[in-house]
Amino acid sequence: NTGEIIWTLGGDEDDFSLTEEQKFSRQHNARITDDGYITLYDNGIKNENTRVVKLKLDEENMSVVDYKSYSLDDYYKYMGSVQEIDSENEVFLIGTGGKTTNQYTVAIEKNFGTGEEYFRFGFKSGESMYRCYKIV
Repeated sequence: NTGEIIWTLGGDEDDFSLTEEQKFSRQHNARITDDGYITLYDNGIKNENTRVVKLKLDEENMSVVDYKSYSLDDYYKYMGSVQEIDSENEVFLIGTGGKTTNQYTVAIEKNFGTGEEYFRFGFKSGESMYRCYKIV
């Protein structure tokens, strides 16, 4: 109600003691899922590995109670989005954001549980897309 910051996730002032594996950089599109997780698109500037991060927090004890990450096996330096489509089957819609060169893919819907890609979309012109959402 007051606008006061009650906790910080990540960065220099992290209140949740994220491990090296859990830390993210230049993140985008943080969202709270129906089952109380936070998903975010991690550009992965530190290690040049872009990924989806999914965290469940215990705000009372300031700890991470569940953590998952899903690598895109590529590096997108800026922008991007993630939308969880099916939590049981680890299906996400990913707007890849942007690269500085060779941008071929702008959106992927993938089942990370099986590795199956439902679709991959891009522009021949090499355009990037800031965010994408699936409306059902």
